[in-house]
Amino acid sequence: MTAPLSARVGGRRGSSPRLSQRGYVAPAILLRVAGSRDMRALWRIRNEQTARYASFNQTYITLAQHAAWTDRKLAEGRTVMFTVSRPHRGIIGYVRFESVRGSKDSWKISLALAPSERGRGLGVLAIQYGCRLLHAMARPRQIVAEVPKDNWVSFRAFRKARFQLRGSSVQNGRRHWRLVHIYRGSTRPIEMPN
Repeated sequence: MTAPLSARVGGRRGSSPRLSQRGYVAPAILLRVAGSRDMRALWRIRNEQTARYASFNQTYITLAQHAAWTDRKLAEGRTVMFTVSRPHRGIIGYVRFESVRGSKDSWKISLALAPSERGRGLGVLAIQYGCRLLHAMARPRQIVAEVPKDNWVSFRAFRKARFQLRGSSVQNGRRHWRLVHIYRGSTRPIEMPN
């Protein structure tokens, strides 16, 4: 069986996702591998002011710069990017994974959601199911999130997604929390809460 390329997750209280041929199915969000047709929507979300503030690179980037960066990253073969969509709303965010140089089993995660979609628990779902899809594709031993210390919303989202605090670091003059999810034993996927 090939790795699922999309997942539909979340939904009404008490519903749980189910596996389909294309991924995990439930009504709230859809994750799928990002393509060139998604470039403009991802660029808008990445350049939104609060998303930029939470990024390592906080400068505004042009669509051409974004396209060149994305093409380069995807061509390297070390980056996997999923769009996050909602029915009747289109793309509302992304979850991106990049393998850590010098390690075949460690990946970094980053995500951004449109401001109108924040505060609904969708970030936690996107993290959990993005990790699950990455695991189906690449079998990482660990996934690392580096969250600016002043970004408590993202910090709580990663903690709710069962990432463990493993210290902090300084990058570009900013302190970041280092949160890690480690796969144990047979590197099975993250267990989803019911």
